[in-house]
Amino acid sequence: MSFSDPTPRADPMFVLSPPRPARARTTRLVTLILALAAPLSLIGCWRYSALPDPIETPFLGPSITVDSTGPEHVLIVELPSPGWQFTLDATREALNRRNVFVTLRQPQPGVAYSTQVVTQRLTSTVRSSTPIAVFSRIVSYDDRNSSTPHAPTTTQAALQ
Repeated sequence: MSFSDPTPRADPMFVLSPPRPARARTTRLVTLILALAAPLSLIGCWRYSALPDPIETPFLGPSITVDSTGPEHVLIVELPSPGWQFTLDATREALNRRNVFVTLRQPQPGVAYSTQVVTQRLTSTVRSSTPIAVFSRIVSYDDRNSSTPHAPTTTQAALQ
């Protein structure tokens, strides 16, 4: 290049190829799809716990009442002390209803609890318009991976 040449020329060391917008968009789109699809592939396995098959012998523990006046069924139980835990294990589809599986965990041994009756409420996550059947079990405080089966529970409707 001479000083008398009026047309500017680019230095070949700094010439960039034109951007490829279609390829860049495709790469970003594929990356986005993979990022969204990866967590969705875990949905079927996430926190699914296999429950032992329920037994046919009726549940002989505390009486459980069902309150269906709100948007979801609420299970109510009166327990002999505050140390008891009332937890929802799972809900499963059944013929014309949902089965609700709950656990009553006994108080921690060696801890002194007052001897007063305590009412605990547990939302079933099942809409009130759907019929339910409740299956219950009692496990010890230390039993975290229990294979104790649930038993059918005779429930009472809550008084309005």
